[in-house]
Amino acid sequence: MMTTDHDDWPTSAPVTVPDARTWMTDLSAWFCTGTEAVDAVSEFLRATPGAPIAVDTETRGLGAEAYYIKCVTAAWETSDGTVSVLLDPRDPLGRSTIQALLNQATGLLVLHNAPFDVPPMVFRGLLNLESIDRVWDTKVAGSMGYTLKEDSKSL
Repeated sequence: MMTTDHDDWPTSAPVTVPDARTWMTDLSAWFCTGTEAVDAVSEFLRATPGAPIAVDTETRGLGAEAYYIKCVTAAWETSDGTVSVLLDPRDPLGRSTIQALLNQATGLLVLHNAPFDVPPMVFRGLLNLESIDRVWDTKVAGSMGYTLKEDSKSL
């Protein structure tokens, strides 16, 4: 089944994931999917909305294919360890949860190579233009640090 979510661009159907909250001992992290991910985001927004959030997208590829977002992952620190969520923007509940997390939280949104992730998230209505001011790109920060002379400092 194909659906559309912007300008009649087809996207694949949402993937059903288990409702799971799993403690990963080696990472000291909770990994949440399905309704457990939705609950984790709700708890984050209630308890610590100003904390930084690491964000990444998985897409069908590069170029125009980058605008077909298959999932958004996010993670943040809590007193109980790191919480990581996987949300499907093609699912209505996943989509509204991503929108709430990215646009209602007030802390930094930490991405690596934000020029890849941000335009598709804005295009798909997941990230508001007003929230872009909170984006922190680790690729930019990393290029500003001292590295070997052979390494390029260009972006």
